[in-house]
Amino acid sequence: MRARPHKTLLLPALVLALLASVPFAFAQGTKPKKGAKPDASASAASASAAAPAPTPEPAPTPAPTDSAPAAAPSASAAAGSTASTAGLAKDDPSNTYEDPNEKYLFVGIRYRLAIVPQAFESLFVDDGSTFVSHMIGAEFDIRKDGHSTIPWIQFQTLSFGDTLFHQKGKSGGGTNDVDNRSVVNSGINLLVLGLDQLWSIPMVENKVDYELGFGVGIAFVLGNLTNDWVYNDPMGPLVDSQGHHYSRCINQSDGSDGSCQPGAHSNSDKIKINHYVEPNWFSGGSIPQPFFHLALQPVGVRYKPTKFLQLRFGVGLQITGIFFNLSVDYGLEQVMHKGDNKSAAFGQPGTRL
Repeated sequence: MRARPHKTLLLPALVLALLASVPFAFAQGTKPKKGAKPDASASAASASAAAPAPTPEPAPTPAPTDSAPAAAPSASAAAGSTASTAGLAKDDPSNTYEDPNEKYLFVGIRYRLAIVPQAFESLFVDDGSTFVSHMIGAEFDIRKDGHSTIPWIQFQTLSFGDTLFHQKGKSGGGTNDVDNRSVVNSGINLLVLGLDQLWSIPMVENKVDYELGFGVGIAFVLGNLTNDWVYNDPMGPLVDSQGHHYSRCINQSDGSDGSCQPGAHSNSDKIKINHYVEPNWFSGGSIPQPFFHLALQPVGVRYKPTKFLQLRFGVGLQITGIFFNLSVDYGLEQVMHKGDNKSAAFGQPGTRL
């Protein structure tokens, strides 16, 4: 006959079986049903773990408002406008840049030395001498786009002491051709009003230019010129190119050859003795009044060390001889800024006065 299990052993066995079945039942209970969709959070987590994170897009630039500052000029425009001035401020005295679309004004003084060589005089008279003429005046330069229009006024000396001349192309009429000779003494000066036109070719950018051009004007004669006949005098102070000596006629009886008398000078209706003053054209004389001024300057240099200073040197030819010109001008440039911007950078709009 079989023995019946003891009640005290049965209860622990049931408890152990129940504990062993709990994990299995829990696993079976969490398995998704057939056809059911997976949990959203679980699928999203798996997808985010599998795919790389996308690159974030840049934030959009906010639209400008009325209170925002105006856009700065483009880099190329700024580079073009300041390439020669290394970003100097518009009001900086060392900023010598000149905008080709704007006008610049200068005022100053000019000095010109003119040399009238004897060879130049030989075109009109024989003998003569080399003269030096000095000119000084004031000028006003109106400059734009490398071109200067310069109205000016100047005073010019044409004075020289007793000088022996011989009438061009004449010969005979007395010993040593004395009848065609005269002694001239000039106390003449000129007041000249003129206008120069000069064009610049850059040599050192914004600093040094090569210049050439021309000038025109009108000259008014001031002072007197004396023109006297001469007579042969071995001890006379006047000597011609052949070494012959002469003296000025003071009286018609001077000299032994009659050269101080009107009859010895067939082309003259005046008695030119004792410091005779030559009249101007309006009075039947040979002094032009007024006369035209013309100058050509093929060689010149303009130097602008600062915004407010320019210097010029030129060489050319004018009616009264070869000239050497020097001028010093002060710049009248003033910048009128718009609004309250008192320190506008170079390249912004401005007005030159």
